[in-house]
Amino acid sequence: MQDESLERVLKLRWIVLVMMELVVFGVYYAYDSVVPVADFIIRELGVPRAQYGLLFSYYSLPNLLMVLLEGILLDRVGIRKAGMLFVTLCVNGVLMTAIGGSQSFQLMLLGRILYGMGAESLSVTQIKVLSKWFMGKEFAFAVGLHVTLVRLGNFSSLNLGTPLRSWSGNWLVVLWVAFGAIVLSFIVFLLYTRLDKAKQTAFSERGGEVATDKFVFLEVFKFKPSYWFVNFLSHLLFVCAAFCGILQDIP
Repeated sequence: MQDESLERVLKLRWIVLVMMELVVFGVYYAYDSVVPVADFIIRELGVPRAQYGLLFSYYSLPNLLMVLLEGILLDRVGIRKAGMLFVTLCVNGVLMTAIGGSQSFQLMLLGRILYGMGAESLSVTQIKVLSKWFMGKEFAFAVGLHVTLVRLGNFSSLNLGTPLRSWSGNWLVVLWVAFGAIVLSFIVFLLYTRLDKAKQTAFSERGGEVATDKFVFLEVFKFKPSYWFVNFLSHLLFVCAAFCGILQDIP
């Protein structure tokens, strides 16, 4: 009976995959939501063109350190608690960005800081979620789909912003649609926590729950050179990608 219950839980991994992709789509849709309305932000809020790029800089600023610290937090308190914290930061950050669009550029920057603190750490959380539900070739497929939805979120935000603005006649609608997308991410992740709890219960009843590894910081120095090389390449890629939103606005 317990084996049948466990089998039913494991079959839910494809639902989990869909849920995680919905979460990541909403998170990264919000990232580029300020790009299609860049001219309006500059004009309506009286922001010098050179300062517009701060919306991306302030997103990245906390992640110089916070992703590492929040990764440690994720290992200590678990996916459900840490994930809900990160997605809540995203919701509040995108909300402040949308409100700031009609009030203050400084409020938008503060919102981007909160959003940045949550978004990248939530992405790490999602990878850990996938590693709990998928193994081997299935895990590679799940991560590949995850990255695809990241790019789809960026693509959708960049290409839907202008039509939304034209349809509504109000550029602020673009920011509020991004808020709606991140709220959807919040709801979906909240639903996922129920599935994660069901999986934990099923494994516990069977006596097969795998204990989590204890985090030891000094083990970082044991990583192979290939690990650091891949990280350098990833860093270089995202440095180049970060210029997308800024270069698009250069006349």
